Amino acid sequence: AEKGFLCGQAAPYGYDRMLVDERGEPRQRVRNGDRLPKPRGWRTTLVRSDDAIKVSTVCWLFETYANTDTGMRGLADALNEKGIPGPTGGPWYSASIKAMLENRNYTGTYTWAKRREGKYYSVAAGQIRERSRSEVRLSPAGKPHAVDNPREAWMVAENAHEPLIDAGLFERVQAKIHERRRSKN
Repeated sequence: AEKGFLCGQAAPYGYDRMLVDERGEPRQRVRNGDRLPKPRGWRTTLVRSDDAIKVSTVCWLFETYANTDTGMRGLADALNEKGIPGPTGGPWYSASIKAMLENRNYTGTYTWAKRREGKYYSVAAGQIRERSRSEVRLSPAGKPHAVDNPREAWMVAENAHEPLIDAGLFERVQAKIHERRRSKN
């Protein structure tokens, strides 16, 4: 994670995963839903999706949100009207738009350990530690509820992969989200 390699998660919408060998050479593109065995010593990073519609949709979302009065619900409605499948293949929802607009991966920055979900262990600030029973709350299905880590416990790798949007646009979007959130309160 410190070097910007993925730690088992799916690629964000607009990206694919790329297996790289020990020397950092790209070896195999892996799309979400695909399963490929990964040889020992290989790592996984993010690469721009070869689906041009997904990449242009990400860019359109950030640009439109930053430069118009359209809110997240309006963006979701517009994409659904165009018939563009959402991240899970179904319709778009404002929650999925919000998650994308707040995802720093789109600027080329990989962030890991924002939340901890393990039942018995957690990783914070690069250290594995046993979870205290007092911090573990289980769902009715017996799975632990995720807990947000403090910002100083996150692992952040700048310039880990190719950005889909520039940092300035991302910051304008974050400011607008924050301003709209403040105006509702």
